[in-house]
Amino acid sequence: GGFLKTALLTSGGQETPPYDCAEALCPTIEKIAGATTDNGDGTWDIEYFITVSYPDAATEPLPDPVGYTLTDAPTLPSGVELDGQWHAEAVAGTPAPDDTAWVPTDEEWVVVEAGELAPEAEHEYRIFATVTVTQAPEQAERCEEESGIVIPNVGTVTSGAFTQSDDACQVVHVD
Repeated sequence: GGFLKTALLTSGGQETPPYDCAEALCPTIEKIAGATTDNGDGTWDIEYFITVSYPDAATEPLPDPVGYTLTDAPTLPSGVELDGQWHAEAVAGTPAPDDTAWVPTDEEWVVVEAGELAPEAEHEYRIFATVTVTQAPEQAERCEEESGIVIPNVGTVTSGAFTQSDDACQVVHVD
């Protein structure tokens, strides 16, 4: 999809409709699993990283900036409980998130409400929580070649009418 721009030029009584087409510049999102840490007390620390990037564009000069909203949708499977809240923090030079803590009873988690990416910029956020395994599953699930209790997570970036999501999963290992 793109934008079709049309104007009407009039010269010497002659009307000519010149036009041009341009692609929309929409940010990209990548979500990856971080570390899973057994705290030794029945709790586990899990984390994900979300990177929102300025889109690749053939346009010169690059338009500035590209706006975005970042939401996250952490879920926990049966037998796993959240200890406290999910948290979000900026990584290395990224602006701070608008909402740094979330619990599942809240509405949608809007981590960044009105982010702006300069050309060639990236914003990276760490999403993390502590969980307790209350009941091990009868059969382990698989995620990224690991077996255990799978904890999926989906991040979504929106820019205007454009929406893109990416997911990642973490594995809590239980014996």
